[in-house]
Amino acid sequence: MLLSIGRLPRDHWQRRISELDPVGDHARIYAITSRHEFPWDMNQALSFALFRTYAVPSIGVLLQQTGEFTEHTQKRYDDTSLILDHIGEHGVGSEEGRTALRRMNQMHAMYDISNQTCATSSARLSRCRSAGSTTTAGGR
Repeated sequence: MLLSIGRLPRDHWQRRISELDPVGDHARIYAITSRHEFPWDMNQALSFALFRTYAVPSIGVLLQQTGEFTEHTQKRYDDTSLILDHIGEHGVGSEEGRTALRRMNQMHAMYDISNQTCATSSARLSRCRSAGSTTTAGGR
């Protein structure tokens, strides 16, 4: 098979995933899927998840009051993406994943966000980022 320099065969990542154990290697499968197979789709999923979160009345009011929606929109998106990518790469049960989750909770601790709203928002984000995984970031 003739390959271009720097290009992998079309089925490279599919073959790599098929060699992995779905239970033991779920974090690696997620990382491959989100970074190599469907990066554009994952980016769009995060955008839609953030829009859905902003539509929660209490979150929308808070974002407007703090200026996070109008003044720091890209930073908010980037921070969310980095934290969720870190959790996705290492798994929510790993030390690195728990550290990222603690950091997210610290970033939101200064605001009066109910546990229900936090859990709902986290579930929306994790469902979109984990491509169907039943593991969520959970509430505080």
